[in-house]
Amino acid sequence: MLVITLRFLATGSSYRTLQFNFRIGVSTIGSVIRRTCRAVTKCLYGNVKLPGTPEEWLEISRMFEEKWNFPMVLGAIDGKHVKLKKPPLSGSCFYNYKGSFSIVLMAVCDARYRFIFYSVGNLGHVHDSHAFQNSPFGRKLLCGSLRLPNDAALPNTNQQVPYFFLGDGAFPLSEHLMKPYAGATSAMRTTFNSRLSRARRVIENAFGILATCRPYRSNNDTST
Repeated sequence: MLVITLRFLATGSSYRTLQFNFRIGVSTIGSVIRRTCRAVTKCLYGNVKLPGTPEEWLEISRMFEEKWNFPMVLGAIDGKHVKLKKPPLSGSCFYNYKGSFSIVLMAVCDARYRFIFYSVGNLGHVHDSHAFQNSPFGRKLLCGSLRLPNDAALPNTNQQVPYFFLGDGAFPLSEHLMKPYAGATSAMRTTFNSRLSRARRVIENAFGILATCRPYRSNNDTST
């Protein structure tokens, strides 16, 4: 079972190709892969988790300041559309603004491209801001139950500010969620947006790394 699943994950081979390679029926191939992936997910589930203490959050903030020269950051957040074939009788539920069908992957990562939260399942037509607000992470952030560090002074100042996550313009500005200035008209705001974008880009890069490992192809025949 594991060999079949590893071959599928490593090569993206179709179920019918695996059927010929392993002399097993297509329906059995599908069942084996689903069961093995569930078992692997269960074993690795704890590897992607949110920090549980203010001290753990502060370590992420330290990495962002050290690596990206942006203080007070606890993570970068973004959504990514995962393409799929249009499910039968789904209408426009999975249809996204890019003109394809998808589900939304919402994720948060640290300064080293490591995911600390993910949520999958919102339909393709759902906007990133709504996917964020509907996710367990978004609800915890907005209700203040993430055990974030207390406010602290910005470097070289006495000004106390809250720690925050970085999002793009699609996300709602809040106490713990920072986004770029809309239509920046001054050099100071333009510079701020540039530095924020540079630090926030880690989540885009993390998605890019994930995409290179993704074995699935849109033309795969995985029917059972």
